[in-house]
Amino acid sequence: MEILLDGEKIGSYRRNYSSLFDTCVPFFLDGRVYALYSRDYTSTRLMRLPECEDIGGEEPHQDGFCPTSYYVPYDPAKGLLGRWGFICGCIWGDDTSWKIEYLDFSQAAEGILKREARFGYLELASNLTLREAVNLAGYNEDDEYGEIEFTVRRVYFMKEGTFEKRG
Repeated sequence: MEILLDGEKIGSYRRNYSSLFDTCVPFFLDGRVYALYSRDYTSTRLMRLPECEDIGGEEPHQDGFCPTSYYVPYDPAKGLLGRWGFICGCIWGDDTSWKIEYLDFSQAAEGILKREARFGYLELASNLTLREAVNLAGYNEDDEYGEIEFTVRRVYFMKEGTFEKRG
């Protein structure tokens, strides 16, 4: 994976899994530029840009969360200032769907990244990107009830007549 600034290569890394998906995303936070990236398919790391310096994040783990995409909303008018974002992926080998989780960047400058299943068990809709599945039209930092709308996957099993597969 090459990291470019104005078309010029400023860094690179090699991912240890054949599919890159969408696993390198820059974001702004407190006047600095960072990137979420996944060199190892079982972890998310933080990189300071333009130095391309790894500053911390998750450590690789055999049962780690395997990222397939990141989304960091940035819209100062709504109070979206890169303090948090979204990740989708799976625990290695759990099933064939991508789950949506929350990323907290409040300590990113210190190399600390927090990931949590804040929304419960949400599966990304099969035909959408993570960015397309997250609707922030109703979100406003100043509104204590700011809304985030998700378009998610829910499968109905005709033979069983239920959303829960049996046996």
